[in-house]
Amino acid sequence: QLEKQYKVSRIPVDITLVEYDGVEDINIAKKYAEKIKTDIQNNNFVDARFYLSLLRDEIDVTTTYMPLYMYTNAIKLALDYLKNGKVQSALLVLQSALGILEVEITIVPKPLIEASILIDYASQLYKTKPEVALKLLEQAKYDVKLAKVLGYLPNNVDISPLVEKITSLEKAIKSQSATVNEQFQSLKAQMKTFRQQNTQTHKIAPSQ
Repeated sequence: QLEKQYKVSRIPVDITLVEYDGVEDINIAKKYAEKIKTDIQNNNFVDARFYLSLLRDEIDVTTTYMPLYMYTNAIKLALDYLKNGKVQSALLVLQSALGILEVEITIVPKPLIEASILIDYASQLYKTKPEVALKLLEQAKYDVKLAKVLGYLPNNVDISPLVEKITSLEKAIKSQSATVNEQFQSLKAQMKTFRQQNTQTHKIAPSQ
């Protein structure tokens, strides 16, 4: 009924969050990244895994779902068994379906979250405390660059337009430009889109 009336194909039954704190120094992160590449080339996956764990600066959101669409198929099959007098087979099908769960893991890069928060905070302070706002924006730029080095942004993702937009906003604040608020709104929208595009979700096959 949920599937038909509300177009719901699955229901979340559990959500867990795990936070990882990784390297925050870009230069150190670059050294680790180069070592990881060398280790992989040398088939030294043990060392590579260790240094990869040091570059992990993220929040993992694991969501477990009950897949209603699978229950629908199971009920249809169970009814077919019942029509043929196969009661035990029908029960086994239903029991198996009830134990099936789907799991999704969403990986949210912390540097991009922090950059968004810093930009938002800077937008509230630039009029009264412009020097603080400038420091926050500078750190936001650093966080975007750090996300790239940590491997949360693939090689084909160009961060320069976003970094240049933050730099342009910094100049506008220093010159007390009348377009600062407008630039902030544009930057926040761009940062939100950028963060969403670089948040990955991995699906794990249904399991019992």
